Amino acid sequence: MGAPEYYVLLVDDDASLLETMKEILEGRGYCVDTSQTASDALKKFKERYYDVVVIDMVLPDKPGTELLRELETSRIPRVRKIVLTGHASLENAAHSLNGEDAFEQLYRIVTKDGRIRWVRDYTWARRDDSNRVTHYQGIILDVTDEVLAKEILKEYASNLEKIVYERTKSLREAERMAAIGETALMVGHDLRNPLQVIVNLAHIMRENVRSAGIDQAVRAKIERDLDTLVNQAEYMNKIVSDLADFSRPLEPKAERIYLPAFLEALTRDAKIPEGVDVSISVERGAEEIRSDPSMLRRVIVNLVTNAVQAMPSGGSMRIAARPAQGGVAIAVSDTGIGIPPEIRESLFKPFVTGKAKGMGLGLSVVKRFVDQLGGEISFESEVGKGSIFTVWLPGSDQTPV
Repeated sequence: MGAPEYYVLLVDDDASLLETMKEILEGRGYCVDTSQTASDALKKFKERYYDVVVIDMVLPDKPGTELLRELETSRIPRVRKIVLTGHASLENAAHSLNGEDAFEQLYRIVTKDGRIRWVRDYTWARRDDSNRVTHYQGIILDVTDEVLAKEILKEYASNLEKIVYERTKSLREAERMAAIGETALMVGHDLRNPLQVIVNLAHIMRENVRSAGIDQAVRAKIERDLDTLVNQAEYMNKIVSDLADFSRPLEPKAERIYLPAFLEALTRDAKIPEGVDVSISVERGAEEIRSDPSMLRRVIVNLVTNAVQAMPSGGSMRIAARPAQGGVAIAVSDTGIGIPPEIRESLFKPFVTGKAKGMGLGLSVVKRFVDQLGGEISFESEVGKGSIFTVWLPGSDQTPV
């Protein structure tokens, strides 16, 4: 057997993640080494040439960005580098690639339609082994929101006595949202690595079971158990996604959506139990809308998930779209347990739920997305008979995105 075509070094302080990534890559013919510290990675680089290095941004002895710069400035042959992080951003990308002779500048541009945008330019020199500048690299970031926010804060400071009463509530909400955003980042970083390990191991175990010659009935039971394991991991990932969606900045991008196909695909991909009957109807005049497809998909998926969870013993769910008030109304109804009267007034507030399972963010995310799409959401519910959630979205000529 010939030598492996590519040599890969994985650098991460999470031993479980390293083990599963190594097993997957080796199964595809790569030669893989691992390191849990930057110093050990540098030592391995001096002993062997690697084609690719995958580096976590957070390492126990030094940041992954420092390791990247040491690889750039050393005489180690050039290698393809991949940065692995739960805190991805263009700023991190700039710092990851950054070297010496770096500078940044802020300037204003005017677009063709007359809008003013603020741009920050990160630029740095790249040098060869003789320390001569060979070229320059840079990343340009649109920082309009940041600049405008600073201008608004400056206005607040100069007119504090006039606006303090009106803005106190908004500022408190902004502080709460910032705290939730920080929590979402930490939870996302700390949970997604072990969740990925679980999914990777389930994938490996499924392949091993299929190739082990196990009795078919036993194999079927193991695969069902593995499906349950992956489903639970995906549910945990949904909680992380809800936290991120509830706190991240939103920029809707409108596209033409053909609702019959959109809703059919959504329900086909959703994991709806066999005991739940699903029907979809789209009235004439409601077939097409302009909206952000990813945000609308998340809205409907969360409503469908709530409807399924409200029918633990099975039932009927209907998704119906119809023209309404110059736009389109999409209703998701179920024959479930209904919503307790005591939580109805605060149903769309974060961390409010009538279920034993979940954090109560699903409907908060729905409300936030619908608001950003220029729409409205309402509901009707009767305990023991079911609920109807109706999302109204503006027509094409009213769409704000």
